[in-house]
Amino acid sequence: IIGIAAKILAAIAFCVVYNTFYGAGNSDSYWYFHGAVELKNTLYISPSSYFSKFFVQSVASSLAIPTTIRLTSLFAIFGFNGFLTTTILVSVASFLATWKFYLLLCENYPKLKTEFAIACLFIPSVLFWGSGILKDTYTHAAALSIFYCFYRLFISKRFKFLYILILIVSIYVLALIKPYILFPLIFALFVSYAFYIFNKLRSILVRAILFPVISVMLFVSGSFILDYSFSIMGGQYADMDVVIGNLITFKEAMKLEGNSSYDLGKVEKSIPGILQKFPSAVVTGLNRPFFWEVKNLLMLMSSIENLLLSLLIIFVILFVGPWLIVKEIFSNQLVMVLMVFSITFAFFVGLTSSNFGALTRFKIPLVPFFFSGLFILINHKIMQIKKYQVCNGLEERL
Repeated sequence: IIGIAAKILAAIAFCVVYNTFYGAGNSDSYWYFHGAVELKNTLYISPSSYFSKFFVQSVASSLAIPTTIRLTSLFAIFGFNGFLTTTILVSVASFLATWKFYLLLCENYPKLKTEFAIACLFIPSVLFWGSGILKDTYTHAAALSIFYCFYRLFISKRFKFLYILILIVSIYVLALIKPYILFPLIFALFVSYAFYIFNKLRSILVRAILFPVISVMLFVSGSFILDYSFSIMGGQYADMDVVIGNLITFKEAMKLEGNSSYDLGKVEKSIPGILQKFPSAVVTGLNRPFFWEVKNLLMLMSSIENLLLSLLIIFVILFVGPWLIVKEIFSNQLVMVLMVFSITFAFFVGLTSSNFGALTRFKIPLVPFFFSGLFILINHKIMQIKKYQVCNGLEERL
């Protein structure tokens, strides 16, 4: 109840802030809404025309906007042409994916319900930017749904048609709106599942033989999946060179938006050139803007959140220790997918955003993953300490 109430309040706050800062009709959210209302109105005039426009793919160079409008039209039908009511409906629908993700984490770690509630339900930036009529709301829900359904199908071994359907639809939505979220997510799921199978092998000899084989297979199959995905989407994702060129172009364009830009330096149009920026891009994606980079109220709120995250990261490194962190990531498939997706996605958004306003919105899919991963690592260390204390207590009694 508290979670859904917070989501609804966030949706109301989003409408108030957008109306105050941008004015009615002067923001992307309003444009999506009015486009959705126009599309929805065709349902009453000609249902066949509505479904034709809804399902027939647009020929536009970017499919993100028409896809967002189509999805919003479903909620506009029950929103009575109101921006606020439609926003609340979109927010509540997206909450379902968040809730399922939260329950899945609690199923694996029942004692961390409070920590997971913070990570999934009450992070301010995720609440705010994930509760409006925005591309980010749909992609955030889609990413959580993909993870949930994948886990149910391949880890929990619960083969239900509903999970398969939701998985396919979520992948499709994510591919149309923000494919750059889909790539690190698929990579993280693929790697974690491979190590899940690997860790089930009990023979050390078999592990030693299969580890290099699995590594090569991951690299080859990952490259194939990436290239195949690019070829299917075509256009701005036609091949790796085109993608890299578009990343650089997008990065330069984002610098021109507002007065909150940042620069990681010149990025060469090659994979090695991009990978050189990995450390600084990851730090930017996870921890910026810093306090001294704040230019407005929304950035101030984001910087406070980033400060708390930075302190938590430092605490985990010092308390858990680098060795146990690495050990848990490679031995626990849940921790692996949470951390691998978070780090790779932080690299993507940190490298390409070049604008703190956009960065705060773009990074919300990684936030529940990363916070949850950190909380699990802390829990493992606490359990290790308790186990050590119990063993020492038994030895003293003997």
